[in-house]
Amino acid sequence: MIAVVQFLMLLAILVLAALLLIWLGAPFWLTVLVLAALYMTLTTVPTLVLSYKSKNLRAIDRFLLRNSRKPIYKYAYSVAHGTDEEIRASLREIMNRYKQPDIRHVYGALYAVTEKDGAGVLSHAEKIGSEPMQSYYDAYGHALNGEDERAEEALSRIPEGYAWMKHAIRAITAHRKGDLDAFRKEANAAKANAGGIQYYLLHHNFRKLQESAAHKKHTGG
Repeated sequence: MIAVVQFLMLLAILVLAALLLIWLGAPFWLTVLVLAALYMTLTTVPTLVLSYKSKNLRAIDRFLLRNSRKPIYKYAYSVAHGTDEEIRASLREIMNRYKQPDIRHVYGALYAVTEKDGAGVLSHAEKIGSEPMQSYYDAYGHALNGEDERAEEALSRIPEGYAWMKHAIRAITAHRKGDLDAFRKEANAAKANAGGIQYYLLHHNFRKLQESAAHKKHTGG
């Protein structure tokens, strides 16, 4: 229903723009050009905002659901709503669908993260050919293994502009140590420096970690 309403709104805007251009006496070629540019703006900009900038979890959630036929969006949606096995299945689908080495190894590293397999994360990380992902997953693997100094060394290689990565790894380290105050501080800092789908993934992954920590505290585990 939401998709239908959005389509009708888009159609109405384009029709009104066309009528205005005709009323102003714009030539046919200019009318077509303006309508094409308007259509691209109205359809592309919201997608870019939701993918990279927004912190509106409900809007991102709806966007991912509408696009869940695409494996990468399906994975992100499953992080919030799926079981552990559904998350792993979505990661396997990505690795089977995309043959680019960096994509396969980034999502392979994520698969190893779901199994808390630090060695597996490191194995994929060393095969990632670009920064900052190589250093991020190198740090992630060491953090899972309790090798905090090596994790920090890897984080020092991450370029400026990716502060969320450093805070995310430090949140993982704090959670592993059971320091929930530091975990919450670093998790909030990671989210503050992220946007769009990355913000959505961080939010739901940290939510699950906090719930697991609360459960352990309640049960004495």
